[in-house]
Amino acid sequence: MFLKSGSNNITLHVAVLLQRFKIDNPWITEKWQAIGVIPTKENVEQTNEITLISNINNEPIYQYDGFILELVRDELDSYYQNLVSDNASIFVVCREDDDNRPNPFLVTLSYDEAAIYMETDETVYAMAIDIQIYQTIERFVLENYKPEKRKKRKLVKGTAGEHYQKMSVYE
Repeated sequence: MFLKSGSNNITLHVAVLLQRFKIDNPWITEKWQAIGVIPTKENVEQTNEITLISNINNEPIYQYDGFILELVRDELDSYYQNLVSDNASIFVVCREDDDNRPNPFLVTLSYDEAAIYMETDETVYAMAIDIQIYQTIERFVLENYKPEKRKKRKLVKGTAGEHYQKMSVYE
């Protein structure tokens, strides 16, 4: 796996694996699923070409090369929340092309970034993180993440009662 660090950020070169499944349904004939994100070498460039790497039972797996997964300090809280969740995930964001085939354009480990794309109706696949990628993000978070201390809010005397009195008055 190629790893480059600079200005406190880490860059990983990865490829996305997508699989097409046939479906016995009169309205939908196939379904796509991202099945993995794997580390690659630095010199692999992102192209519009895809590589067929398997076709077992007529369910092909395609590899999309040249993605850069960048770990940035601004997203440390999101990475931490991802790592401590029950299902630590890597997210692949896709747009459908004219043939209804998903075209990946972003790979991220940030829950927050993935959620933004989910809200805009982009296709977001979540899957388990490759062990090499997991170890890299874990090290990055452990070395850089410092949770903010929680501050206790102070209750201003008298204001809560007034608020509830206003809510209970019928107009």
